Amino acid sequence: MLARLIHSFLHLFTPRLTNNHRPKILHPRSLAVLAAVVVGLNSGIRPLAGFSGGVLGYASDIQINQVFEQINQQRAENSLPGLKLNDKLSEAARRKASDMFASNYWAHINPTNGREPWFFFDAVGYDYRYAGENLARDFGTTPPMIKAWINSPTHKENIVSTRYQETGIAVVNGVLNGVETTLVVQLFGTKKTAVAAVPQITNTGSQAESLAKAPAVLPAETEKTSVAVRSPLVSPFDLSKSLALATLGLLAVVLIVDSAVIWRRRIPRLVGHNLAHLMFLIGLIGVVSIMSRGVI
Repeated sequence: MLARLIHSFLHLFTPRLTNNHRPKILHPRSLAVLAAVVVGLNSGIRPLAGFSGGVLGYASDIQINQVFEQINQQRAENSLPGLKLNDKLSEAARRKASDMFASNYWAHINPTNGREPWFFFDAVGYDYRYAGENLARDFGTTPPMIKAWINSPTHKENIVSTRYQETGIAVVNGVLNGVETTLVVQLFGTKKTAVAAVPQITNTGSQAESLAKAPAVLPAETEKTSVAVRSPLVSPFDLSKSLALATLGLLAVVLIVDSAVIWRRRIPRLVGHNLAHLMFLIGLIGVVSIMSRGVI
């Protein structure tokens, strides 16, 4: 039995007489089967995460104080005063995150009832003159999320706007579209009573017009005190990425072993360009490696 397993292993991964001196896994039919298996496993990861009740979910490492500090650091780098953390805006941000989970949507406006972000400002009694919102989801730590916001012109506009004096932040864990994730909501605002102190062109339009001039609502991870938080497990994204890297790595190792054996044994071969294939796989591994999760 053991001898048969060893023979099957060598037949699959090393060049031998039984596989025409070409590892069986590198044969076109075997590659097609491997690709089908990987696609099938990958397509089942997210449904499994939902079916398992979050077994494949994760809790991010994002914390409100980190978001607050790094946002103000961005403002300082742009010679702007820091924002003040406002409890009412933080409560509004928590309510917006809860609304997204409850209605199972990922957008600035609730598609079920048409509720806009500004509804949550009014709900907590924040009488605003200017208001804006940034959202983010699926980020594991704070720096990549802040970087994504800064790289987005509309999100950066909120962060470095001279209109805003205050902010509220929520980082909330929950299940969205059947997968456990973390939403981050950051709201920006300036009260009507403080508008005179804001170095910005006066806006005499309606409240809705004021809001329209403060775009960019992005999902962000909500406050961990608002929901029970588990230790990080495995996110569907990380699992898919690991599966892809493992498959590509296996094929790269097989190509290297195949090339070494063929060279050592001086076995002539009419087909197969291992070096070109290996370079291609290394390129794919590099692309997959730098992929990061997170949506804004």
